[in-house]
Amino acid sequence: MKQFAILILTPNDPEYIVTWIMFPLLLLWLVMGLVSARYEWAPSMAAFLIGLIGGTAYFIFKLVRIWTQKDTYKLVQKSLTVFSVLSLFMIVLTIVYGSIIWHNFNKGLRSTLDTRRKERKAEQHAMSQTGSADRPPIAHRLTID
Repeated sequence: MKQFAILILTPNDPEYIVTWIMFPLLLLWLVMGLVSARYEWAPSMAAFLIGLIGGTAYFIFKLVRIWTQKDTYKLVQKSLTVFSVLSLFMIVLTIVYGSIIWHNFNKGLRSTLDTRRKERKAEQHAMSQTGSADRPPIAHRLTID
């Protein structure tokens, strides 16, 4: 997406502005997908997957545009095609894995992660409660006996 904006578009092109606005929004969208999967929020995960389908449509549109307007993209046609195909592959892979995760909601992932977090906190608390009497003193200098 950034390659397209840098290599082809001019700063006064509306698509240039939209592309640069969408880049930080894309990062927020990915964080939303991560949080949705972690906390098993089905509506948010559905919105995330729908957004990925929209991203797929965007990259297909760009790919078609690259190959139909050969004069405009003559110098960067191959590199943008490789980038678009790799991006499409990663988006489809994310859709597949996101769908698998969504299908596994309410099957124990959240409770397992919560249990592990509680165990780690309890372990850290127990370690902080044990005084320095349980631990050997730390030598601050090298001594020769």
